[in-house]
Amino acid sequence: MVEHTALNRAVRGSTPLAPAMRDQVGPQKRIALVSLPPQGMDGDATMKITGYKLQHVLRELAHTRDIAAGQFDDSLKAFPGDQKRSPIEVMRDYQDAETKIAKLQVAQSTYNLKVTVKVIDQQMPLSEAVKLVGGAGRAEKMWRTVAKPVKDRYGYDSDTRDANVLVAVKTITVVEAAKLAKDAAKWASALREAIQVGNASEIEIEIDPALFE
Repeated sequence: MVEHTALNRAVRGSTPLAPAMRDQVGPQKRIALVSLPPQGMDGDATMKITGYKLQHVLRELAHTRDIAAGQFDDSLKAFPGDQKRSPIEVMRDYQDAETKIAKLQVAQSTYNLKVTVKVIDQQMPLSEAVKLVGGAGRAEKMWRTVAKPVKDRYGYDSDTRDANVLVAVKTITVVEAAKLAKDAAKWASALREAIQVGNASEIEIEIDPALFE
């Protein structure tokens, strides 16, 4: 139990392993120690940034992460003479990208909460506009579908005219649906425009400059 506690402290970096303890750590466990996720970055500084800059860096890091993920399986085997990066090196790149992405997403959340946008006659944080725009687009599409009467493929109306048959009656007319679709489109468009304007705003936030390297 004492040995396990010492080993745990060594893994966290607080206590180096004694020679006797190192002998008890097998090859697989030594690899696990080497490939621990990168430590937190402590170089936070105040800098001016836009939402578009954050989005760009996040896309680039996502590409880097995906490339490393794709290389990992291939790095697990090699023929004699093959010049391949080790799985530990590939995993280090993957984890470094993941760590930077997580920190940049936190910074992006801070940015989205600090920037205020105007949507038609409403003031709201950029974060709220981003959350609303997806649903607004879906609502627009739903009303547009109702506003388009669906005709029978043979040219006849699908509704029956038989007085003896009970049919469901539409709860909203095509004209009403068209107006609602127009209103929904206006709201969705206003949200998209506000998000574009908001992301172009330059503000100061605390962020580690090393995340952009």
